[in-house]
Amino acid sequence: MKYVNSLKYIDGFKLSSEDDAISSRRISELCLALGQINRGVRFIHVPEGAAGHGCAILLESIIKAAGYKIGRVVSAEDADSRASVFIGGEIPSIEDYNKCVAEVKAKVGKLYNVEYLKEEIVFALSLLLCRLEGCEFIILEGTDRLDRVCAPFELTVIPTVYDTEKGMEKVARLCDSIRCGTREVVSGNQKSEIYNYISQVCAPSGQRLFIPVKAQFCVVEQSSRRLVFNYNGRDGFVIKTPSLIMRDCAMTVIEAIMAIRREGIRIPVSAILSGIEAAGGTGSFEVISYTPTIIADNSYETDEVCLMYKTFCEIFGDKKFSVCIPAESQAEAEKLLSSIPTERLCSVVICGHDYDMTECYSKPVTVCRTHKDAAKIIAADKDIESVWICYGGSFSQKIKSEIIKLTNI
Repeated sequence: MKYVNSLKYIDGFKLSSEDDAISSRRISELCLALGQINRGVRFIHVPEGAAGHGCAILLESIIKAAGYKIGRVVSAEDADSRASVFIGGEIPSIEDYNKCVAEVKAKVGKLYNVEYLKEEIVFALSLLLCRLEGCEFIILEGTDRLDRVCAPFELTVIPTVYDTEKGMEKVARLCDSIRCGTREVVSGNQKSEIYNYISQVCAPSGQRLFIPVKAQFCVVEQSSRRLVFNYNGRDGFVIKTPSLIMRDCAMTVIEAIMAIRREGIRIPVSAILSGIEAAGGTGSFEVISYTPTIIADNSYETDEVCLMYKTFCEIFGDKKFSVCIPAESQAEAEKLLSSIPTERLCSVVICGHDYDMTECYSKPVTVCRTHKDAAKIIAADKDIESVWICYGGSFSQKIKSEIIKLTNI
């Protein structure tokens, strides 16, 4: 099967319009037909968002450093199938992708009168790619509508404190997954309503719940390039980012690895140290392309954006930048842009509703409604000297997914 035909086949399935349209029964049936690809592997469950993504990247790097084959399956809003799975931190080869699509197509063709959704097909395809590579661990990142077919989980990692109604809905779904079967739960939530909620779910089910202790965390060195810290009496931890998000993620992940080690899985301290330092460049941002340079940054809070902007200035010298941000209102856009110095900024793309930014900002501004429209603007830039930074947690991941699709990276 050729790559263009693989993409055409996957894109032929419809995306779900509602969360409850996803069927665990349909996915389980397909996984069974493909050789029980949802069994026989240690699954780790991590939610979406900046902190969830940071934890997933760190876990992936540490487990890889310990010598294990590791896969990571992510939930892309538009279900871009090749960007929804990583093997050892890398997108699978086109050859492997085509091989697995052909296998999925053959099995689906034999399952009569089953109308699969695109998310269901992509999830099964991702698990099949992990099986092809012989993955011993699979991290399910932000796949809470789909991942219950992989329960019981080795571990559920919940790093963030949600304080919104939508956030509570996410935690409720995570807790549903915990009830499906999780050996241990590691959470960064402390002294919060969320922590109490998770505790009440874990206690009657007998799951152990571990919380990182911030009192045992000590910063040794901090710059725009890295953070050196001690944790729980051990020194030498290095993260290649100044991000406060990643600092908390690192503590959560260390506790998660300790939980895995308690089950007799060999992960030496040297792998923890080297894995944290090597994690995805910084673990907080990813380079999507180099010609031009396109960066997906999970930062969103103004102090985080400011710190990461300093990092980029050190890396790229005197180059000028263009930025892409999500903002539902003019006030929100102004607040985020206030953290970015204007002297090295070329242009701005804002993804949100229509509003006029021409009078309140000194640089060229384009406002578009969807992340797909924003991605088209960035992908159309053919200047190899350009540097694009796409800010904003899950928004930056949507942009990344769309750019990969548009440019066949």
